Amino acid sequence: TFTDETPPPIDPCQEDPTLPECQPVEPPIEPDSWNWVEVPNSAMDVVKIPAIDESQLYTDVGAFASWEMIQKAESGADCADGSLYVTGGGHADGAHNGVLALNVESMEWRRVMEPSPLLMNSDGNIIGYHNGDRIPGDYTCPDWNCNLGPDGQPTAQHTYDLLTSDSEYLYMMGGSAWKKGSRGHSPSAFRMPIGGSAWEPITDAMPDGTIITKPNGSAHHIGGEIYLLNGNGWFIYNIDLDQWSRRSRLAGWSNLSTTEYEPVSGTFLSIGNGRAVVTSLGEFGVSWEAIEAPQRLIDGRNFGMLAYEGLSYIWDTGRNVDVYNPVTRDWSVLEPGGANPGEDLKNGAFGRFSH
Repeated sequence: TFTDETPPPIDPCQEDPTLPECQPVEPPIEPDSWNWVEVPNSAMDVVKIPAIDESQLYTDVGAFASWEMIQKAESGADCADGSLYVTGGGHADGAHNGVLALNVESMEWRRVMEPSPLLMNSDGNIIGYHNGDRIPGDYTCPDWNCNLGPDGQPTAQHTYDLLTSDSEYLYMMGGSAWKKGSRGHSPSAFRMPIGGSAWEPITDAMPDGTIITKPNGSAHHIGGEIYLLNGNGWFIYNIDLDQWSRRSRLAGWSNLSTTEYEPVSGTFLSIGNGRAVVTSLGEFGVSWEAIEAPQRLIDGRNFGMLAYEGLSYIWDTGRNVDVYNPVTRDWSVLEPGGANPGEDLKNGAFGRFSH
């Protein structure tokens, strides 16, 4: 399954057995009690500036180009430098490419990147960020699937679980472009400096020119590399080299599955859309092992999933949270008190369930 240009991944524990992730793992201890707590004044529309934002109304398809649409547009999120970064739009859910960050100490939102100005057609109607040859002026798009607007910023995207970060950058490794639902044209992978306010494109193709990003999937930063699973396959992006390498893809795996990396045990868990499988970091793209799991999780898709102190937590947008222990391979269910945060969440939590 590997070509001469694609060497198999190296198990870091073989190179350096003293690494923390290579030490024997004790079964984690589950917290005794959990409670959902609603953060006051935490709705995304608290960042609105009426004089600026009320003009960003998109009426053709009943969607708003406004900040609160981010949470309804299958958006992803990632925690970096004490903040939860969120962005998302796409399809007819929201013609909005702005970025917000929630400070996890003050629990206040701030505007990180302002939304690009909406474009208008020759009739003077707001049409979103791109719309083929209907856009007047010098900026043209070959079809409806443009990923880059005239201001050089990515257009509105469903970001799903495709946001990840390191200590310097927030990364967006694909997504679903506004209106058509396609990945669209290159560039389709971006990074934003932590503390910055604009995206910059990064390599989104193999050395042979094959585009690797797709609308849906899952991205994970691990040790200077980004592990990406999507409908095109499984890939590893070397950040320093700005270069991708391809890995084998598990037959039958779907990008509608949810995947998370648990660093204490060094385990990837992928679940949903018909299967539940695990693999180690060194075996990524080489072999996966089927595991037993609750049938409703195997049959479901687009969960929120996070790793915390040796356990994987899967949130199916209801009150309860499923817990997987990668050492014992046991499942349990947390039944938190407090409000039910999933009452109005219809389309999945994706990367917005974060730690």
